[in-house]
This record gives sequence, C-alpha cells and structure tokens, in this order.
Amino acid sequence: MGRTGKITVPKSTVNFIYTYAYTYTMAKVISLSDAAYGEIKALKQGDDSFSDVVLRLVEKVKRRPLKDFFGKWPGKTEEAEEIKRKLEKDRKHFALHGVRF
Repeated sequence: MGRTGKITVPKSTVNFIYTYAYTYTMAKVISLSDAAYGEIKALKQGDDSFSDVVLRLVEKVKRRPLKDFFGKWPGKTEEAEEIKRKLEKDRKHFALHGVRF
C-alpha cells in the first residue's frame, strides 16, 4: 500500500470474479411394493426417470374428460333415476335464489 492509501496492482495481473449458483432439487423417498415398482419401471421410456413416469400418469388422471364417465353408473337404473330427480329438484331450488349452473 502506498502513501495515498491505494492498492497497486501490477498491469499483468488478471482478476476474475466467480459467482456460484447452487440449486437443489428436493427428493422424497417413497415405499413401493415390488409389483408397483415393476409396473412403473415397465412404463419408463428412454431416459425417463421414475418421477417422469409418475408425473405422466398423474397428468392423465387429472385431465380425464367428463365424457369418459358417461354410462358408467354401476348401480341400478332406478337409483340413477332417483339421483337425477333429486338433482333437478335442487337445480330448481337454487335457480330461485339466482344461482346458475
């Protein structure tokens, strides 16, 4: 350090500033039966991870169109008709109160 309080750096010195950015991906440990593990493993494609397979399966379940369920009532026709009558009654009741479906 000289008398003026400045630091003198030789011109031939090269200075670098390094910045490190660390990102962490949190992983969770889950337990699967051998059968479940085998099924998921069989669904892997190429370089898929198990997470990729699970996310692909979840997306399919979440986005099933309502029409996939048409005609799937497992009960008796009379039960379905009773449910239909109750729904129509409720819709009329709520329509009187300004609720729209």
